[in-house]
Amino acid sequence: MRSLKIKMNIPGTVFLGFFFAAVVTLSACNEEDPFVDRVEAPVLLDFDEVTGYLASGGLTAVPSVTKTVTAANYTNPVVLSLTVYELDKSGILDHTVGIDSIPVAGLKIIFSKRDGTGTVELTSGSDGKVTLSTTWEALGVTDVQAIATSPPARSITIGVTWTGEYKGQSFARYSQVVFSKAAS
Repeated sequence: MRSLKIKMNIPGTVFLGFFFAAVVTLSACNEEDPFVDRVEAPVLLDFDEVTGYLASGGLTAVPSVTKTVTAANYTNPVVLSLTVYELDKSGILDHTVGIDSIPVAGLKIIFSKRDGTGTVELTSGSDGKVTLSTTWEALGVTDVQAIATSPPARSITIGVTWTGEYKGQSFARYSQVVFSKAAS
């Protein structure tokens, strides 16, 4: 009877062991999406005073509306406006049609500062436009007169949120209002 001699190559055996361990480990894992669960917003909010907002990355950037305050206009109301659109994507594959923006009428939108204060309920008009008229004090700038009438330049950024629900899908859009006082 002949005996069979097997010559063991230690580096090859170690590699083979690691390979089988990796295969077993990877096949036993649950494959989960590594990204945060997100649902696309049901509407598009187009901020009226932010030029080039949509064309220059507006879908990911925080739109910023700058209001210049002077000694002559600091008592004027702060007016913010936007237009709400539903995007009709039925023609997305036809280059002659594309995506159509349809104004959303009668949509309730809640405006608030990011800390949840200063809540105001607004409703879009037949043209999809939502307009808010408020004061600097309501936005949290309490010393408006002193700032507007003093010589040094000053800037205050106020984070705000626009929230609502459309066709059963809730949405929130952040923006900011910049109180800007030029040096006198």
